Formats: sequence, structure tokens, C-alpha cells
Amino acid sequence: MSSLDRSVSTSRAKVSVSRDDQGAFFSLATGEGKEPLDVRVGFERRGQIGLRTDLLARAIGFKKNNPLRVFDATAGLCRDSFHFFCLGCQVLAIEAQPILFEVVSEQLARQVHSDRLKLIRGDAVEFLTTQAKELSAAPAFDVIYLDPIFAHDKSKSARSGKESELLRALAAEPDEAADQQLLVAALAFKGVRVVVKRPLRAKEISVPADGKNLFLSKHSIKGAAIRYDVYTC
Repeated sequence: MSSLDRSVSTSRAKVSVSRDDQGAFFSLATGEGKEPLDVRVGFERRGQIGLRTDLLARAIGFKKNNPLRVFDATAGLCRDSFHFFCLGCQVLAIEAQPILFEVVSEQLARQVHSDRLKLIRGDAVEFLTTQAKELSAAPAFDVIYLDPIFAHDKSKSARSGKESELLRALAAEPDEAADQQLLVAALAFKGVRVVVKRPLRAKEISVPADGKNLFLSKHSIKGAAIRYDVYTC
């Protein structure tokens, strides 16, 4: 039996946080007359990951027996952060949305039990800007990962499912200027690989003319529905 904890209403949906014997979860109501959808955050450890075929592993430049330090600037439900963790990486993720942080951090504590995956609450641009100002030696991360919310798209390249609906309900509207600001903040770290997840056919996040010197090279790794734009700084 679940008990209601609290709820938030947005222009897209009403999101409630409930708890039962498995801890906190979301209840998503997307319209009148529709049954609310329960969205639970689960972390099931993966078996061996094929590095040649795993797009995310290729995008971050992961190699066997060479664990990377990854900063996930757009944690959300920590799906990709957990993927990095399963590869063996040390992961720090940040999430600004209070309800997302509350539920996901609780479930990480219940299910993962590891210091290699840590979720903090805060604004990613502020965090990166502060880190850049305080940087006196080698950067604290090998990879900075960005997965901004995609503009609504019913094509194959769009995210789908109730987790996507949840994230869209809680997140701010897709904002090209905000995405650009986040990318520029990430590119400020010399010697770091910056990876940006995009729909396959979406345009890349633009970099201001005065920011072109922030990265040495750029390439993309493409899948069936998404791609990763990879910047070497």
C-alpha cells in the first residue's frame, strides 16, 4: 500500500511522490480521465558490457581496466550515470530538480550502496563555473556528459515511455540558449572529453564564435535513434 508524500503540478502533468515498502516512487497524471502511471526508479546491475558495440562506452572513450571519472551534468533518473557506474567508472551526477533529486537519491542509497556513484543537488552551470575558477591543477573529471531534454518529437528519434513523460513534466522547456550555456561551461576544462547526447537528426548545440577555440576536435558516434557529439578539449 502506498502513501502520498507530496505532489507538484506543471503545465504538462501532475507528479506525485509516494512511498511504500520499496521506498519513494513517482505517480504521473497526464490528463483528466487518465489513470496515473507509477514510475519507479530501479537500478539493476548489468552483466558484461560489449565495449565495441556499446555506444555510450565508445562515446566516453572507455577502455577495459581504465576506469574514468565522469561528471553527469544532467542526471535526471541517473540511467546513464548508472551505465557509467556499471562500466566501472567513478561517477558524480548533479540534478537541480528537487523532486527528481529526492526520489533518485533515495533509491540510489537503497539499491546501489557504492561511493563510486554519487548524486548531488545543484545547478550544473554554476557547479562547472565554480570548478573551473578553482581549478589549479589537472581537472577532477575525464569526461563531462550532457543529456539535455529533447524538444518534443513523435518520430523514432524522440525519447518514449513513461520515464520520458515524467522527465518532460518536471523539466524546464527545451532551451537552446541554456543548452549552449551548459556546453560552453563544460568545454572550459582543458584535457576533458565532453559528450553530448542528441536525437539522431537534431542539429548540434551551437557554440558561440568566440568559443570555437575551447575544443581541439569534434566527432559524432551514431546509433539508430540517437547520436553522441564528442568534443575533445
